[in-house]
Amino acid sequence: MALDIVDLFSGFAIATSDATQIRIEDKKSGEYARINHIVYQGEVSGKGQHIRMDGFEGAFEGSRVRIGSVEQSGFSFNPVYTSVRATASNPNGKLSEADPLSFVPVIGKFEVRDVTIDTTDVPPVHAGLRSMVLSVDNPTGGIPKSIDLAFDGLFGPIPSDSNEPSIDNLIALGYRDVSLSGTLKLAIDEKAKMFKTEALISGENMGAIGVTTNLINVPVDLLMRNPSAALIAFAGARVKDLSVTIENRGLADRLIDQDAIKTKRSPQEVRKNYAAAASASLQVYLGMSPNAKALTQALAKFIDKPARLSITARSKNPDGVALAEGATAENPAQLLEAFDLMISQN
Repeated sequence: MALDIVDLFSGFAIATSDATQIRIEDKKSGEYARINHIVYQGEVSGKGQHIRMDGFEGAFEGSRVRIGSVEQSGFSFNPVYTSVRATASNPNGKLSEADPLSFVPVIGKFEVRDVTIDTTDVPPVHAGLRSMVLSVDNPTGGIPKSIDLAFDGLFGPIPSDSNEPSIDNLIALGYRDVSLSGTLKLAIDEKAKMFKTEALISGENMGAIGVTTNLINVPVDLLMRNPSAALIAFAGARVKDLSVTIENRGLADRLIDQDAIKTKRSPQEVRKNYAAAASASLQVYLGMSPNAKALTQALAKFIDKPARLSITARSKNPDGVALAEGATAENPAQLLEAFDLMISQN
């Protein structure tokens, strides 16, 4: 039965399908959806499926949505068909007992651009997204070699009626809306059990923070087959290196100015006091080792003159530092000395 279904679905192919000026409308409510152009290309000559929609607009219950384009390319069910055939052709094979990762299709790339949402609320809301791209590199299906997510210009107003202290603090600092951009990159080496992550998020007139980690001894297959077992999967993982970059683009200055007004001091005085307090508390917390002193001085300097701070920690042990060691370390200084630190500021 499974073979018949696979043969049925894989036996059909659409070279190209194209449609323009599609419109659906409810004349009673005035709600509608319109697509200027949509094109679909099936799997031909080894190329994955491709679908693109341009110029979507819709009005629904007091809101209007516009999308410049949505595109999916490189998607393919061929690895799934192959796995089903291999399992179903085996007299003792059972689909329920097969490796679930063998049924993961080729994902390809998904893109969305120029999204805006406008509402008739009071006050009206204008929000949207300039672009979002998700790329999954698994050319033969199964566990991907890499996953890249990038978004740019995720914007919208800050709700003025929120009960969240963090939202209220942003409003008190003079922010009325936000515009965020970011990236997340995962590089996966199943055989070497390596897992590298790069994450960056930035806010317009706020700042940016980036984190890069390189882990080894990660059972990628367990992690992919059972995401709920992440804690078990990472229990034996080891850190090769870790980097953190912080960049001030206005948020730190607003925090300093706010406190200066409250305490009737100059911003320079507030910075100096914050830097001195941070230096004293970090010395108590981190100790007086060379790494601790360097880190304390760098953080105090950043607080005094916030611009850009980059900290990279590389394991002194070629085999990395076990995550479990971080949980069992008697104090932060002990863990800190397991790494070589590189610090840069400007």
